[in-house]
Amino acid sequence: MSNPFIDMNEAILSGTPVIRGTRVTVYSVLGRVRHGETIDDLVADNPDISREAFEAAIDYATAHPERVRESFADALQREGYEPVEGKHLMIKEEKPPAIKEEKPPARPRLYKGADLSEAAREFNDYVEQHGIPFVEHRKF
Repeated sequence: MSNPFIDMNEAILSGTPVIRGTRVTVYSVLGRVRHGETIDDLVADNPDISREAFEAAIDYATAHPERVRESFADALQREGYEPVEGKHLMIKEEKPPAIKEEKPPARPRLYKGADLSEAAREFNDYVEQHGIPFVEHRKF
């Protein structure tokens, strides 16, 4: 049902319901009435707005309570962040991930003398296991 006195447009106060042709929100009208002002007081303050428009604003605001947006701080707390005392910061207390300590692979033993062929085999196995590119060097 369309109300001829109420307008909701995203270009005007981010879509908050207002009295058509103004930037007077229906919730501000309701708030003023709840704080003791009469519709006659509102008409006296805003002579361009009719009494019927103020009545429609009060009816609309009563039927459609204001949706309060969640504050950024509340959203952070909902996600598990806690305020830091005395600072404008919020932190999320989480345990840091466990760090795996990887031991470097054992280096091949160095051989002297007759065991040189065994050392070469061990070295080749080591290079293949660990994907180390191997370039053969020769003396000229």
